[in-house]
Amino acid sequence: AASRAAGSAETEPDEEVDVLVVGGAAAGLAASACCQREGLTCVVIEKNEASGDIWRSRYHRLHLHDIIEECHLPLLQMPATYPTYPSREQFA
Repeated sequence: AASRAAGSAETEPDEEVDVLVVGGAAAGLAASACCQREGLTCVVIEKNEASGDIWRSRYHRLHLHDIIEECHLPLLQMPATYPTYPSREQFA
């Protein structure tokens, strides 16, 4: 069952949207944010219960290999309290 990603605007079943994003991981959320910034209506569907769940299912010691400054999503900065290399839970 697909679910809408957190932060997506709810739409009625027969309401038209400009963009449908399949997948609520980092790339899907980034694409959605960019579309919305441009004034497009956008719906994100995700097969997991919540967006970012794919990261939560990775091995428990996983940390990103990119520094935090390169991990921000469009319109969503990672908290300044996060370490240089965020964990999978922090990124999710």
